Amino acid sequence: MMTSNEASANDVLMVRDDQQPKFPWRTGAGLLLGGAGWFWGFQALNAVLLPAKIQMIDPVNKVTIVAMVSTVTMLISLVAGIVGGALSDRTRTRFGARTPWIVGGVAIGTVLLVLFIVFENLAAVLAVWWLYAAVYNVILAAGCAWQPDQVAPRWRGTASSMYGMGHQAALLGAQVIAALFVTNISMGVLISLVIFDVLSLAAVLIDQEKSNKDMPRHPHARSVFDGFRSFLPPVPCRP
Repeated sequence: MMTSNEASANDVLMVRDDQQPKFPWRTGAGLLLGGAGWFWGFQALNAVLLPAKIQMIDPVNKVTIVAMVSTVTMLISLVAGIVGGALSDRTRTRFGARTPWIVGGVAIGTVLLVLFIVFENLAAVLAVWWLYAAVYNVILAAGCAWQPDQVAPRWRGTASSMYGMGHQAALLGAQVIAALFVTNISMGVLISLVIFDVLSLAAVLIDQEKSNKDMPRHPHARSVFDGFRSFLPPVPCRP
């Protein structure tokens, strides 16, 4: 059961059905473009271009290295997503809670992908990739929160479907386009980088997240480590 303070905070943080009689097309379009841009940048490298670069650098040990990279990437993604979500929950700026993390993540991600193109040493390539995976998951955690932040319960299914459309388009499109550049990895990464940047920033500009400087903090977002609470089993209420 929620306390009265938690219920009051939820009332402030959530958009109610009576406050949003029409579907929020700006947020829906932002989720569509954002879902496409964020996933495109990650999927093109994860599925095609990173294995191709590993093949180029160390063809003999490619299978072992790719398996190891996938495991480490999964662990980094888990932690980065939780921490990134908790940090964005606590953010209060004139640009909202999520936009600073998305824009900052895009800027850092751009630098990392450029370094991915430049580096030829395997250790450096993997270090850059894992940093990018962390940044990507921070962006994803912040961007996904646009839906509960800005969409009333009655419209969330529609908003979720728009985000899913962008996601699926990126999952399929990124692999198809990236596969055309397995012999020219630098160009493939550059194209993915441009798509990642353009769609991500377009999503931010279209959504136009409002200031949340005056919004009270959620009771479960007082520290970064509180974000791990959602992964714990529910505790029975005492009578």
